[in-house]
Amino acid sequence: MNLSGRTWVPQSIASVLLVWALYPENPYAYYILLRWICCPIFVFLAVQASENGQNGWVWAFGVTAVLYNPIFPVHLNREIWSVLNIATIVLLAISVVRLKRWDQAANVSQVGGAPRTAESEPNILREADYAFYRRLGLERSDVTCKHTGCTRGAIALSVFCRVHHFEQVRKKACPFND
Repeated sequence: MNLSGRTWVPQSIASVLLVWALYPENPYAYYILLRWICCPIFVFLAVQASENGQNGWVWAFGVTAVLYNPIFPVHLNREIWSVLNIATIVLLAISVVRLKRWDQAANVSQVGGAPRTAESEPNILREADYAFYRRLGLERSDVTCKHTGCTRGAIALSVFCRVHHFEQVRKKACPFND
């Protein structure tokens, strides 16, 4: 999902719902709806933070997603939920300022702060792809990749080797083969 220029939208939606949740006369169904809307927003924000390599934000939004999950709800009293809702609103407000999407950060080069040119764009994408590829970790020797004809080992938490996992996630051929 490309939200360039609109990275504040998920945080705004969740914040409005959480502010409204502070109203004590809401029916219980509102809080169920709140969970079904906010949990996916927090998961989305955690994924965005993960793609940006911002592990602190991954943990913050991951824990928040678990807290607001609708499948296995956390049951707390109204006073504790009010404090948690306010803390979550503050977290969301801070994240609007601090959480940068990779495509926004890619508009300025890492060296000298000069704007990126069309010629440097393929290098930027390759660097991001390589960073993702490295984060996949080592291939296991005891589990073979499930891609037809591949004899490499699968990476942890996947049935594919690094190359084929990369291709499944990035939806393009893997340019790396180490």
